[in-house]
Amino acid sequence: MNDETERPSPAEGAVTETTLWSSIVEFIPDFVIVVGEDLRIRYINRVIPPFRHEETIGAHSLNYIDPDHHEAFRRALERVFRDGEIVEHETFGSGPHGGPAWYLSRIGPIFESGRVVAAIVISSDVTKIKHTEHALVRANEELERRVEERTRELQRANESLKEEMIARLRSMKERERLQLRIQQTQKLESLGVMAGGIAHDFNNL
Repeated sequence: MNDETERPSPAEGAVTETTLWSSIVEFIPDFVIVVGEDLRIRYINRVIPPFRHEETIGAHSLNYIDPDHHEAFRRALERVFRDGEIVEHETFGSGPHGGPAWYLSRIGPIFESGRVVAAIVISSDVTKIKHTEHALVRANEELERRVEERTRELQRANESLKEEMIARLRSMKERERLQLRIQQTQKLESLGVMAGGIAHDFNNL
């Protein structure tokens, strides 16, 4: 029994590497950037407002990174070009509509004839994750502050209770001493009365 479904030949169904690459980098949510050893951008799969694609190609990659992160980015690229390593790097830079954004990047080497000729940077926008992390840090700091404040309140209450207990104990001891003195005075008074009675009896003899 012959299969009536016609199947395309391998040649008809084949996808070239160029087409496959273009499709992948077009649809993935990450930024794919190729940077030369001079740190200039040779390729980028897409740009975000207000940047334009034609202005980005050939521009210096540090133009899009916060100055405080320039040195770390340079060192990461140096490792890639020098050692051919894959480096993970976190960068703060320009985001959509010029706002600040955090990017987590994996930077790897592009080899040609056995040497590194460029670096490929795959960057994921992790701004929301960073905001969540910062919110958690702030919440934890607030919780620690409240715990410390509550601990101090409990310590003050404990000290106050100790002082109150000590005052009560002192008061009780003072009361006991006072009662003891009263009892001693009463005994002395009783002895005085007895002594007076005995003396009176002797005088009547």
